[in-house]
Amino acid sequence: MTRWASVVGMNRRNAIVHQHNDSRSIHLVNDKIATKELLAEHGVAVVPTVAVLRDRLDLRQLRACELPDEWVAKPARGAGGCGIIVLVGRDGDGWLDTGGRHVSRREVGEHLAEVLSGQHSGRSADEAIIEPRLSPAPELTELGAIGLPDLRVLHVGEQDPLVMLRLPTERSGGRANLHQGGVGLAIDPRRGRVVRAVCGRHEILDHPDTGRRLVGERVPEIGRVVETAAAAVAITGLGFAGVDVVIDDRRRVMVLEVNARPGLQIQQVCDTPLLSGRRRSSWARR
Repeated sequence: MTRWASVVGMNRRNAIVHQHNDSRSIHLVNDKIATKELLAEHGVAVVPTVAVLRDRLDLRQLRACELPDEWVAKPARGAGGCGIIVLVGRDGDGWLDTGGRHVSRREVGEHLAEVLSGQHSGRSADEAIIEPRLSPAPELTELGAIGLPDLRVLHVGEQDPLVMLRLPTERSGGRANLHQGGVGLAIDPRRGRVVRAVCGRHEILDHPDTGRRLVGERVPEIGRVVETAAAAVAITGLGFAGVDVVIDDRRRVMVLEVNARPGLQIQQVCDTPLLSGRRRSSWARR
């Protein structure tokens, strides 16, 4: 198999999903609430939950005073960042979003009602998860993060994992989404060093907002990140998975979510085909 023949597209990705992931495991991780509960039961650190809204009654009973100053709401069964709202501080009778816009309590209620109706997950109904907005580890802030970066650890069978850091930018609105303008950093999972940086379709060396050199910088706690992701894969029973992990300002390494149908941009960022044939090395089995 040549290098380019092992690059995976969407059709082949779907075949890999069915080869490595059974329907029970896929159904589990499609529900972010159930996944967080299972991982926590097995001692894997997950991002804390402020509240879970299961229906309109829960929404009506939710009081603004019960919410933290900074928080995030997301659909339990959403994907690709759809339906996520990030609020960064109180502002009168509402909050400020990442762009500095005032978001009223009424707007928040309308958005959460849309989430519950399934508008952001392609379903007839969904649930909403409210989590605290976390601050990143200082080393990640120094890289130029204006929001919370996350690390995607991608596992395929017995191959070594691919690891990338998704760095929010001004263009991405503080979200760690590459298709919205975030920066993808390929991470050496043994040393925690940034070995490659990509923004859009272009390889870069420096942060597009600050000009700070990215390639060669170090990401903290990489060993714990890889171990945490591996534990999440084992517990959920997936053979092919993308595990999103965050490191907060208290150096807590926590699972954000687990994906049974991970995106394929990590191949471009890491300059490594998904089916490269790289075998899991001894350090990853310890």
